[in-house]
Amino acid sequence: MGKLNKKPNVYGYICATDWSHEFGGASCSHKIYANLADLFKDDHCAVRCGIMRVKIETDKLILDHDMGEKTPKELRLKEAKEKDAET
Repeated sequence: MGKLNKKPNVYGYICATDWSHEFGGASCSHKIYANLADLFKDDHCAVRCGIMRVKIETDKLILDHDMGEKTPKELRLKEAKEKDAET
């Protein structure tokens, strides 16, 4: 298993409405932007909804790279789910 690369003080930006009401509970994806310029360039609703800065921390590596191995996606997903369920 690869080494977990911890990076201190990594921040991202997300629509404040998405963060407050939908993030983690909705079935759709919510994009976290690396910087404010990208969020505004994407013509995002955050211009109206507000912007939340979020701190991003690594917890654990649940699936290492598979460069060149070409393991079927279904097996990779199964492996990721099993590793994610571990404490």
